[in-house]
Amino acid sequence: MLFNIGQHAPISANRISQMGQLEKSKISRAISKLEERGWLSRQYSEDSRRSHDLLLTEEGKVIFDELTAIASQYTNRIEEHLGTAEVETILKWLRSFEKMIVKLPDTL
Repeated sequence: MLFNIGQHAPISANRISQMGQLEKSKISRAISKLEERGWLSRQYSEDSRRSHDLLLTEEGKVIFDELTAIASQYTNRIEEHLGTAEVETILKWLRSFEKMIVKLPDTL
């Protein structure tokens, strides 16, 4: 969730739910926890006064930057081990798999 907000801010909880195929109740709980930690703030959306946009606070941006650096190091280690072409193939398969999962009915 922190990554989605950091990469796409300002963003609504509904948009995060759509992007991640997550239940709104889980999104709401995660938002509350990020707010409690001081990593997230809400502001009224410019498009609609009934919804809020989510933004990282300065502290949240620091955490986001730290986690992004760790993720980048991890990705680099994987590429060193497998090679860039292999990683690109795996990512292509994962994206294809994700598209397939999104199309599945909720009853499975």
